[in-house]
Amino acid sequence: MKKKTFINSIEVSEDWYKLTPRQQEIVSEVARGLSNREISERLFITEQTVKDHLHSIFCRVGVRNRTELVSRIFGLKK
Repeated sequence: MKKKTFINSIEVSEDWYKLTPRQQEIVSEVARGLSNREISERLFITEQTVKDHLHSIFCRVGVRNRTELVSRIFGLKK
């Protein structure tokens, strides 16, 4: 049985485990509502690197945007 993971007391979906630790950091910041610029400043990476990570995350999880991503990862899918 896989150990459950919680972010701010919210259980994450199986899609969470498809992501690298850095991608998980990006998703956590997206879930907090931060912009690409704010994420880049917080993680000390360029804004383009954030965009590249998000593109990879969207492909890996099978979503098209930030809203779908947060919904999928945090189990809020319809």
